[in-house]
Amino acid sequence: MLLGKKSSSLFRFFSEISDKNLTALLITLGLVHGSLLWPGILTPDSESQYAQALSGIFNNHHPPLMSFLWRYLDKLYPGPGLLLICHLSLLYGAVYYLIQSLSPFRGKILFLFVPWIPQVLVFSGMIWKDVGFAFSFLWVGSLLAYLTLKKIPPLKRHVFFILLILFYGTSIKFQAKYCAPIFLAWLAYCLLNYRFRNKTFFPVCLLIFIPFYTLLGSVDRLLVPETQQTHSWQYVKIYDLAAISVALNTPLFPSFVKSDHFSLEALKKSFNTQRVDDLAFGPDPVLRIGRSEAERTVLWDYWFKTITEHPIYYLKHRFSILSYGLICIPAQSEVTKLLETTAPHQLLYELLKTTCFVLLSHALTVILATLYCLLAWVTRRMTPAAIPLFCFNSTGLMMVLVLLFFSMAGSPRYTYITVCMTHASHLFAYIAISAWLTSARSRWALKWLHKI
Repeated sequence: MLLGKKSSSLFRFFSEISDKNLTALLITLGLVHGSLLWPGILTPDSESQYAQALSGIFNNHHPPLMSFLWRYLDKLYPGPGLLLICHLSLLYGAVYYLIQSLSPFRGKILFLFVPWIPQVLVFSGMIWKDVGFAFSFLWVGSLLAYLTLKKIPPLKRHVFFILLILFYGTSIKFQAKYCAPIFLAWLAYCLLNYRFRNKTFFPVCLLIFIPFYTLLGSVDRLLVPETQQTHSWQYVKIYDLAAISVALNTPLFPSFVKSDHFSLEALKKSFNTQRVDDLAFGPDPVLRIGRSEAERTVLWDYWFKTITEHPIYYLKHRFSILSYGLICIPAQSEVTKLLETTAPHQLLYELLKTTCFVLLSHALTVILATLYCLLAWVTRRMTPAAIPLFCFNSTGLMMVLVLLFFSMAGSPRYTYITVCMTHASHLFAYIAISAWLTSARSRWALKWLHKI
């Protein structure tokens, strides 16, 4: 009983925390988080981006803006540390606005746990464009949620920082350009005093969309000259052609795609549903991409002709890549080895493996995001919390949909934004469910009175 009172008092203390103390608390949590991960974790992709940052010569195999920012951060403090701080600052800034958006609701303090949820925590120290993309969108969505739920007219500084951070997040991840329209439309809704006005909503959206995407393309062209263009979209196309070729046991490629090491047996041996790397990278790649505009045009036409002739094999391949990324867990091989050596009994091994799947894989989160979107649609007229609930989760689902068709690997890092958005919207879902239940009770009461 005493423990219950102490817990209640502690919860009350955190729920009634002042704005100044909240800021101090978030800074403290952010410093603890950063110190545990310092100076950030690099992988081959991030090492490649860091090499571009050091040289000042950018290509667009990875979107260049992250390397461009990293170049100047590195001059202040060498290494990935400052970029880690930037990304974690976006994460904890998002938590700040999430908490403020639901004030004075006492449960708002539960947002403090978002950065420490296993699916969010596991990648938060990685110096990846996926992480910068996820935290940028989370920050923008949290500020928009705060403005929406408080019905605060967006000030010029709000609009400036929303567009700036959204621009950064969109610039550093290829698929982000398909997700940004949701938040840009949300901004238009805020600028229109939180009303959907058919005659003005779409014109305002266009006034935001056109300069945003024009600038997006201009910055990429400015940072990456034509000689440094990699045209990496081709790897997706040759990956699709490889999958259909393996399925039909017939090579279906333009002649220039086949390298000197190509053979049908080599293709089968190198092909897998995890990534294109084994086919197209390394010292002896089986396939290569087009090196001229003419070859790239031929490849695109050949790809389109092949997938329209064999749509079942194409879709099977695409779903295989996506499902692998959603079902597998981070560092799956290392986790499996650890469990095999530490779990003496098969039952315990299966139990721990299932626990890791629930805590770390993204499949269940995607299902939850879908349910949250449906919930938001049902409660759209019952509570303003339905708006951030829908925008957060539809953004995550949009990323999943885009990856289905535009991914050259299956990896949980690609759907990191999906888990961040879903876990940041649990309290909005709680409010939406409460509103729906209240409405359902009201309807039941009215029917009962009508019968009387």
